[in-house]
Amino acid sequence: MSSQRRPRGSEEVAEELAAALLPIVRRFLSRSTREYSEIEERLASDPDALSDEALLERLESGREEEERMGWCLGVLGAASGCDLLLARRERRALAALLPVVLEALGGRRLEPPARELPEVRPDAGGGWEAPLLVAWIVLRIGVARRADLPIRWALFEHGREQSLYLSAGPGEAGRLAPWLEGAQGGPRELPFVPGARLLAEPDALVLVLPRGTLQPSDSDRSAVGTHP
Repeated sequence: MSSQRRPRGSEEVAEELAAALLPIVRRFLSRSTREYSEIEERLASDPDALSDEALLERLESGREEEERMGWCLGVLGAASGCDLLLARRERRALAALLPVVLEALGGRRLEPPARELPEVRPDAGGGWEAPLLVAWIVLRIGVARRADLPIRWALFEHGREQSLYLSAGPGEAGRLAPWLEGAQGGPRELPFVPGARLLAEPDALVLVLPRGTLQPSDSDRSAVGTHP
């Protein structure tokens, strides 16, 4: 673990996300502790239990979930100036982080599903900045949006930039408008993601990034379109 200079503007984002995500992480840790205790007891009484496919699948599922939660904590730590990630990069950072945000929002739906979210280019900053920003926007939209409506996303490329559209209905966009304004009434600054801008359209929030920051996942290479 290393301490680093806190990226300007990221602490506010990390604090807001942490308030929503840490209860989910704590519940996971509590559940994992119980499950591992049960597995330990079973192995102590039955050494052949390791040949049980269901048990092995349970262990593998737990390991994957641990990695996902660990990545979430690492992103929040990096945004607060404590580099827990070091050289670690996670191309599937959005697919790891956003399901935790959706769970914090009461199990909201994402369309297309999280497994089709774009990947993060490995050399895009520290690897955590864009995922942190997208998670923050999704959290804000989810709080404003009706619980029965999914949050839809789409990625478009145009010139040297790309735009990630995240749906918000007209009423929701209006409620989010004050949040989009900076202290002086101009656009909110996003200094920890160089080149990023956050815009409002009638039914969506649009995150504009340097082209190539996000890349289509292996599961959906058709996810990127041309700007309409």
